[in-house]
Amino acid sequence: MAQRPCGGYRCTCQVIAGPGVTITGNGSSSTPYVVSSGGVTEVGCGLQGDGTPGAPLAVLPVAGPQEWAEDWDCDPAAHSTLKCDPSSGALWTPPEHTSAAATLQQSYPMGTPSFGATSGFVIISPTVWSEAAYVADSLSTCRGVSFSTRFTGHAEVSWTQDAVFDLAYGVSINGGAAPVRLMHSRLAAGPAGRERWSFGVSQATVLAPHTGYLVRVYPSVRVTAGTVTFHEWITDLDMIAITR
Repeated sequence: MAQRPCGGYRCTCQVIAGPGVTITGNGSSSTPYVVSSGGVTEVGCGLQGDGTPGAPLAVLPVAGPQEWAEDWDCDPAAHSTLKCDPSSGALWTPPEHTSAAATLQQSYPMGTPSFGATSGFVIISPTVWSEAAYVADSLSTCRGVSFSTRFTGHAEVSWTQDAVFDLAYGVSINGGAAPVRLMHSRLAAGPAGRERWSFGVSQATVLAPHTGYLVRVYPSVRVTAGTVTFHEWITDLDMIAITR
């Protein structure tokens, strides 16, 4: 077996020859290793040629379905993910990228709960929630994941005269506490009414390999004055996970 440097790459190329084969040269750029008699009995995966001056060993390229310049405006040699293992000379690429997306609309069966003045934000019902979850390794067993989700709420609310109130989502991460994120407020006292509003809350994170993530949101309300009644609360969920 003879080895020589792969040009400017920090790896070695391997020439595997059978008995009686003569290999000349010293491995330098001016005098590379050459099989001068006999022949190469085995060429590793990804190589071509037989080691003779007319057919030196070289990487065997396979054309892809598109040109590099169609999608990537950068130098291929500097930015390609094809690598050469410095210890074995083997060619490799990082694990394939994968992605997943989901959309769900959820209408909560909560009746028509009413709330008078509260001492702060309260969850409308502990059974009224929507969640987006990423299960560890479900996209890749070795890559990290970029995870994002958006919850869009549609609340139909009625209120008594001079009511003052705020609507929010309580957002819990991985089963933790659910601090509120304010979504909509009616701050000025006025006549009774009934309306429907839409609003959204987003959550995004970068996960290390083998890590799961769960986001759960709870519709919440804070009533400062008057009485507020919920006739319907619908949540649209959008979730995207992409390997890094």
